[in-house]
Amino acid sequence: MPSSALSIPLQRLRLGALAVAAAAVFASVPEDSRAAVNVDIQIGFPGVFIEVFDPPPPPRVVVLPSPRRGYVWRPGFWEWDGYRHVWIDGVWLRERPGYIWVPERWVYIDRGWRFAPGRWDHHPRDWRGEQRREYDRWRHERERWDHERVRWERDRDRHERDRDRWEREHRERQREWQAQRERAERERDRDRERAERDREREHREAGQRQREREQHAREEDQRRREARQREEHEQRRIAQERERNEEQRRQQEHQRQRQEVERRDREREQQAREQDQRRREAQQREHEEVRRVAYERERQEGERRQREQQQQQQEQERQRRDQDRQRQEAERRERDRQQQQLAERRDMDRQHNERRQQDWDRRERQQEAQRQPDRHEARREHQREQREHHERGR
Repeated sequence: MPSSALSIPLQRLRLGALAVAAAAVFASVPEDSRAAVNVDIQIGFPGVFIEVFDPPPPPRVVVLPSPRRGYVWRPGFWEWDGYRHVWIDGVWLRERPGYIWVPERWVYIDRGWRFAPGRWDHHPRDWRGEQRREYDRWRHERERWDHERVRWERDRDRHERDRDRWEREHRERQREWQAQRERAERERDRDRERAERDREREHREAGQRQREREQHAREEDQRRREARQREEHEQRRIAQERERNEEQRRQQEHQRQRQEVERRDREREQQAREQDQRRREAQQREHEEVRRVAYERERQEGERRQREQQQQQQEQERQRRDQDRQRQEAERRERDRQQQQLAERRDMDRQHNERRQQDWDRRERQQEAQRQPDRHEARREHQREQREHHERGR
């Protein structure tokens, strides 16, 4: 059997499977999700295109791993799973010689966003052969598409009937799911009421037990407070007696300490007055010594500044004489250089004039040598013309 005869049934099976998969995806999506997301799955030639109206999220920021020899990094991308965008992490792919990996991407079109899967593409250095192979594949696919389009148009009514049947089945399944959800909700409501009654009964029993424990704790607290009050009264009486004795002892000790402090204060005041007197005398001596040292230092500093000023003036005078001598030397060298240049220029002019005179003499001799043959030729021509004239006259 030829391959073209086999390709038609295989293509029909492939299209039928894709249609069933699309219907299953459509049936599995809840009503609220289908109202929020717009998905367009096109079954045509050469394959299936997934188009959505909602744009994909921005790419995630991922730290790239270190390169591996013999492998190519496929970056992560957003994939549509029928409900939402799902992030697929990047992986290492084994390298194929002569090919480069074109990553997955979402392409914006006039109706929304279309997902372009990743593929291996030929290296740009082999682009001419790749273009020729692409053109051959495109021509072959074009012929096959034209053949399949005719068959697909014949089967379009059957697909529409199948789609109506799938929609009816989907509505029936939706009604069944709605009934199941209602039954499950009723069961949940009954379970919730039963659990609420159990919790209320347990709460009442726990409240009764708590009230009994609180009554017993209040009675125990009352007995402990009475015993504590008796103990505190006895302790206060003993503490008051002890405080009176301690207060008398403290007053006596305070009187003795106050007298001792007054005596020590008088002694400290006397010592402080003596120390102040000695300190003032020492400070006065230090001030006089500081003034003497400062005066001596100022006098030495003035003499040093005066010597430095004299040295600076002498140095400036010496530098000024050196500058004058250097300027005169430079002027003398400049005059010598100008005189030497003038002499060289005169020598060059004289040599140039001599060369011009020699060239002029040589050209004169050459012109004279060229004119000499011309005179002999003109003389011979004139003689020939005279002879011819005489012959014509005879």
